[in-house]
Amino acid sequence: MSDNSQYTFGVIGLGKMGGGIARHALSKGLRVQGLDKTPASDDLRQAGLVQHKSVTTLAQALRPPRIVFLYLPAGTLIDDMLGQLSGVLEKGDIVADGGNSYWGDSIRRHARVEPTGLRFVDVGTSGGPGGALNGACFMVGGDREPVAVVEPILKLLAVPGGYIHAGGPGTGHFVKLVHNGIEFGMLQAIGEGVDLLERYRKRCRRPKSSRAGGMVLSFAHGSSN
Repeated sequence: MSDNSQYTFGVIGLGKMGGGIARHALSKGLRVQGLDKTPASDDLRQAGLVQHKSVTTLAQALRPPRIVFLYLPAGTLIDDMLGQLSGVLEKGDIVADGGNSYWGDSIRRHARVEPTGLRFVDVGTSGGPGGALNGACFMVGGDREPVAVVEPILKLLAVPGGYIHAGGPGTGHFVKLVHNGIEFGMLQAIGEGVDLLERYRKRCRRPKSSRAGGMVLSFAHGSSN
């Protein structure tokens, strides 16, 4: 395994996504400093996570340029945490929002911290908890300079071909929005199709309709035979 201990970053929010990202990074030899309102799992601590109780000690444990990933629920919590980090981070440090924030908010947050010298990057993260733990897809938006700093870390944590710098501020979360729209649109269409076939099977006793409904049920259980 390559020596990835040169890469150190912080993760705020050690839930299913943030915790999975941290665990994956630790398994690859990266060093991770964490912060959460609840104690980290035994699995994370045994893997090498160092958990902090404040943004101050988290920042002190990182080397400039500091990289801090946020895996928090979208909304005002991101703004509040950005305010706290602005008080302890320094010019050139990077805050990367890996949650499902609205892309317009990411543009606003980039503009908010830019005068202070902090760098803001939006990181759309796809793959769910399994992807976070085993390899995700990252859609990144932000200025070229800070993106170049976080890029090696994200490429180590991504599945093959699962990383893209989509463009300027907000584009990472915008691409993730489009991705979600396509994904959930397909799920909705599949769900409606299954519902129609099930209703058709119940109302019609012809063999063909029963065969179609049964085929759909076999798909749901992982068989296409």
